[in-house]
Amino acid sequence: MMAANPPTVESFRMATSNRPTGIIIAWVVMTALAGVTVALRFYTRRFILRILGPEDWLILVSLVCGPPPFAAPEPS
Repeated sequence: MMAANPPTVESFRMATSNRPTGIIIAWVVMTALAGVTVALRFYTRRFILRILGPEDWLILVSLVCGPPPFAAPEPS
């Protein structure tokens, strides 16, 4: 029986080279879902319940001022 070749640094780099793209896609999707949720909340609170409180505006500020996807340092 032959043993399998151990993984090399190059094979590890190739396997993880697509991770940043996946992270950015996940960030965009989650931010879009959060934006839709906040928009629906504003619509409901403004037009159906007819009351907007300070917590609604704080939610909007936190959505706008959230951390960008590129805030983490680049792995070495």
